[in-house]
Amino acid sequence: MKRGMFKVAFIALFGVAVFYAYKSWHVYQDKSIFEIKNFDLTQTKLDVAPLGTSFKEPVWSVKSESPMVFFSVVFKNEGDRSFKDSPEILNVLIATLLEGAGDRDGSAIKKLMADQSISISIPRDPDNIVVNVSCLSKYIDTAVDILCDVLSKAHLKREKIDIAKQGSIVSLKQSMFIPMNLAAEKLSNLMYNEEHPYRESIKKALEKIPNYSRDDLLKCYSSIFVPDDAEITIVSDLADEVIIDAINKIYKSIKAKKNNFKAAEKQETELAFAGKEEHVELDNSQSTVLFALPGVQRISKKRFAVRTANAVFGQLVITSRLAKNIRAGGLVYRVKTYAIDQDLHSGIVGECSTRPENVKDLTKRIRKECKDLYDNGITQEELDNVKNWKCGKNVLDTNEATLEFVESLRLDGVQLNEVNTYLSNYYNLTLEEVNEAIRDVFIPDKMILVDCGKSLKKEGAR
Repeated sequence: MKRGMFKVAFIALFGVAVFYAYKSWHVYQDKSIFEIKNFDLTQTKLDVAPLGTSFKEPVWSVKSESPMVFFSVVFKNEGDRSFKDSPEILNVLIATLLEGAGDRDGSAIKKLMADQSISISIPRDPDNIVVNVSCLSKYIDTAVDILCDVLSKAHLKREKIDIAKQGSIVSLKQSMFIPMNLAAEKLSNLMYNEEHPYRESIKKALEKIPNYSRDDLLKCYSSIFVPDDAEITIVSDLADEVIIDAINKIYKSIKAKKNNFKAAEKQETELAFAGKEEHVELDNSQSTVLFALPGVQRISKKRFAVRTANAVFGQLVITSRLAKNIRAGGLVYRVKTYAIDQDLHSGIVGECSTRPENVKDLTKRIRKECKDLYDNGITQEELDNVKNWKCGKNVLDTNEATLEFVESLRLDGVQLNEVNTYLSNYYNLTLEEVNEAIRDVFIPDKMILVDCGKSLKKEGAR
């Protein structure tokens, strides 16, 4: 699964800029359908091996000839849902972590990172906290030293916390005038029951942020970066002993931290208010339409078939059925669907934008495309195109793309010995398997639809 347009009201579904729409397979781009014949899966083979370190889980090390190092530290289950009563506290905390840590203030950290081309980012995600780091191989020691300070010795000064709180408040207030965010909040309220951790409320967040104290931030900080939860993946040209030394430094910096967060519960697939269609009023010249369908559990063998069907339905921005039959006619500016596969819920979510007078026609067409898919399935040609697309896009050419791919597999529950055979789950699919799975998910009567924009009821256009 990438993370952004649903950042405020729907971060639980699209996680940092669609970060973990990320979880399914976030290295995909719909630039073309590759005309590949007899694709050889060995072209995608990675040199990946486990390395034992002080961490409980082995490090997944992918060898590369590039001098650029990319690695991630995933702290499992410490995302939004672990703070479901106050998820915005993570926004405030993360915004302050690079504003001073260890012996350096914020300016010194940022200058050192700029001078040595080091990048550290910590995007929010509903289920986990992912710390991404990149640097040149020769600067790995500096990058790890900064990271250790950020994870265990952040200053968290009150003035920086206050600035971060104000930034979050301004961002949330601005989001209340953006159709996408308001529609996303409404959609989450229809997908999940009231107490579900993924349910979002801009109003509740605005009420809670001003009340966060420094003690609240310290408590949050002391509970999330804990060694027992961490899973580390690295793509580099570094020798094994160099990697082990670097990772052990990280462990040493956080080894005293513990938490009481619970493991993920059973992953649900149904929608709380299946079949509902609602409007959110906003005086705006553009309307956003969001829609959702059920999913299948991550442990289901049908998940690859469902993801393939989703690519045909709407994931491929240019060549999907929604793109060909709705976007190509000029009814929308863009239409795309995502296979969301989170710890507590899986499903299909789609989004598009249009003018208010087109909303009624648009929602009818979306339902029609879903019904056609449900009734007739996909064709062999469509299946072959998706296979070529998935396999072709996984001929990875950068360390960053390799890390994103391997990290996404790990978050998807794939075992190390399955990394180089993962694509066969798609490549070996039959048309019958895909069309059977379609009838479990793409059920028109269960589709939830939400539009946000100006109501045209008075003119009789809706």
